[in-house]
Amino acid sequence: MVFARKERIKAIIAERGDYPDLVHIFSAMETCPSYRPWYDKLDKSTSLESASSKCLHYYFYFIDEQFGLCYVRVPTWAPFRLQIYFNGHYWLARQLTRADIGFRMLDNACVHIDNRSRNG
Repeated sequence: MVFARKERIKAIIAERGDYPDLVHIFSAMETCPSYRPWYDKLDKSTSLESASSKCLHYYFYFIDEQFGLCYVRVPTWAPFRLQIYFNGHYWLARQLTRADIGFRMLDNACVHIDNRSRNG
């Protein structure tokens, strides 16, 4: 599923361009930390216990002016462990482009950066 999302995002960006904005929203059922009610028969008390469950997550993919392609992963069940992801290589690529320094990327890795001093 992860690779299908990556390929879909690449296709959407190729079609729409890489300008800053929301790119796409995916949903996926995934394992997540959760809670379940627990009743202790010995002392007749109730509580919440940590548990693992499956819950719906939403992935909001967007392009940020400074950080490039990012996503926010939002679970729909408590404890709502929000995750924000961005790739530092895209940030570096944007900084190099702004500074007019040549570079080459392969997938999401910088494989070459021109050797150029700031003074020259």
